[in-house]
Amino acid sequence: MMAGMTLRPVFLAVVLLAATLTACGGAASSPDTSDVPDPSPVVTSPTASEAPPSRPPRTEVPSTDEPPPADAGGPYAEALVAALAAEPLMLHLEQVATATTPAGNVEARLSADFSGDDLDLSMQLTSADGGVDMDMVVVGDTAYIRERGAKDWTSVPRDVAEAEIAGLVQNMRLVTDPLDLRYIGPEDVDGRELHHLTASRAIPYAPGAGGKGQYDVFDIWVEEDGTPVLAKTAFSATDPNGVAVSGTTNFEFSNVGGLIEIVAPE
Repeated sequence: MMAGMTLRPVFLAVVLLAATLTACGGAASSPDTSDVPDPSPVVTSPTASEAPPSRPPRTEVPSTDEPPPADAGGPYAEALVAALAAEPLMLHLEQVATATTPAGNVEARLSADFSGDDLDLSMQLTSADGGVDMDMVVVGDTAYIRERGAKDWTSVPRDVAEAEIAGLVQNMRLVTDPLDLRYIGPEDVDGRELHHLTASRAIPYAPGAGGKGQYDVFDIWVEEDGTPVLAKTAFSATDPNGVAVSGTTNFEFSNVGGLIEIVAPE
């Protein structure tokens, strides 16, 4: 394997794009809800039995400053938040995202294993200016990266992109407050009986590249114990320079809480 700090700009660019466009952003804290008035409008959701659409329907949603409605939270929301907050975070993820930016449209596909702070992911980014097709493995204090199909890996110290790597892990914790969700009910999804939760208000998140944003559409299906299976979202955000970005992200979760071992490339 080759090693060199000269790859820092490329490495950071790849990780930053992954954090910004693929996973959109980590969950942010929700507003204080100590005084809850009458129920406010809520998000309407797509049909669960359909395959994840490439662009979930946008619906008018309450602001992140709105208090949750009276039916927000509940045992399934609490169980989901607990599953996503588990330490260490162990799961496999398949994700498809689209983003509309002033520079054009971007599509990102991610297949990843998360085992605590260690990662093993493959990522494809496609835009009008070209694309990125990369593999990345992070084990302990070292991160490894290569173009898809290449034989040799390049290694760099983990701290070269520690903030971005931590952001990718945090991105999987999609929601941190059960009151951001309300329960729809049981639904059949591809022959599995799952429980459907939708946003009770716009859910805030912190974009991986900085700035601020929110999920304008957020629907998630979970198992009886709150284990996430499928999520369909649409988001809007502004970067630290005030540039607006919007898009969609669909998540498919598996092996949540399972044994996942990630090893460094030979």
